Amino acid sequence: MRKIYLLLAQSDTFISEAIRFVTRDPYNHAAIGVDDSLTYFWTFGRKLRFFPVVGGFIREKLKEGLYRHHPKTRCIIFSLNVTDEEYERVNATIRHYLHHRKEYGYNHAALFGGLIDKPYYFKKKHTCSEFVATVIHQSGIYQFEKPLPLTRADDLRVIPGLETIFEGLMSDFNPGEVAD
Repeated sequence: MRKIYLLLAQSDTFISEAIRFVTRDPYNHAAIGVDDSLTYFWTFGRKLRFFPVVGGFIREKLKEGLYRHHPKTRCIIFSLNVTDEEYERVNATIRHYLHHRKEYGYNHAALFGGLIDKPYYFKKKHTCSEFVATVIHQSGIYQFEKPLPLTRADDLRVIPGLETIFEGLMSDFNPGEVAD
């Protein structure tokens, strides 16, 4: 057995707060990690800190970038036990995105689609939650009931077997205190 990690976060950026106002969900950003050190996660998000429109596949470091500039970001981090085969499929999927990262962009249409309950599929575009759900789905870990572009961060909480390893301000998170 191996572990993967899911990060759900809510920063105090204008975009994140606007999404929270609409969804009323406690967390509106999602990322997935495979590194037991819990220092970085993979997701779709802003590539430029001051310009949220430019987005795509990124690696987020929990103590750097956007999170360093928004210390009041709230988060919850889950661990999930997976088989060795599922773990390898998760890594293979992430490697695919990493090797083709310049081809991928952010699925802005899915944000609108969520408001009207209409999925907007794009082969090379995802939202953060759509990406995490896609990795989980393609790895055979869990099959979501709704279309992946309509998946919200809060929907990821239904995955069976999630164990909360941290909840609070990201600035208070110390990976060394929870790493196995």
